[in-house]
Amino acid sequence: MNAYVLGVEHGVQLHDPTGDLNRLIRSVLSKESFSLIAEEWSWDKHQVTAGGRVAGELGLDWLNMEMTEDQQNAAGILDVLKKRRPEFDDVAVRVYYELDPFTRLPREDGIREDYWVEQIVSRRTAGDVFVMCGMLHLPHFTIRLRAAGFEATEDCICEHSWYSKKSKSNCERVREARKRVAS
Repeated sequence: MNAYVLGVEHGVQLHDPTGDLNRLIRSVLSKESFSLIAEEWSWDKHQVTAGGRVAGELGLDWLNMEMTEDQQNAAGILDVLKKRRPEFDDVAVRVYYELDPFTRLPREDGIREDYWVEQIVSRRTAGDVFVMCGMLHLPHFTIRLRAAGFEATEDCICEHSWYSKKSKSNCERVREARKRVAS
């Protein structure tokens, strides 16, 4: 079982303003026999991600592997996760976070990542899986996939020259986290 795991910035995952993420997904998909695209994504049914669009165009199975808020609540992690989600100030269109969005929550994120592995294993019937998750999950989630028997290749949009440097500091944080997990 092979998995290609791409760490993404969720804004690019949704909007892909340059089309570069679409091209990267298609390039990776052309090299192996993928049957499933799985993504960490919110449950807003009106939003179609880059992965969802490509899956639809190519006739591949698509999976939103994220837990619903009800599932997060039942797992006892929703209240802490909400501290990392943005709140908007409508007056000045400012965004506030109680916790930095790149703060790894080992217990809560670990529960979610284990759930994602379960979803992929239960949904995958044949072929390889292309997975997109937020950059902060990349090294930890890849380890979980490998423990479940996947040959997992890890990649991050930070490693691609087309990726906007507006998130350069986020990319540095991801690189540091990957180094810590690897050692």
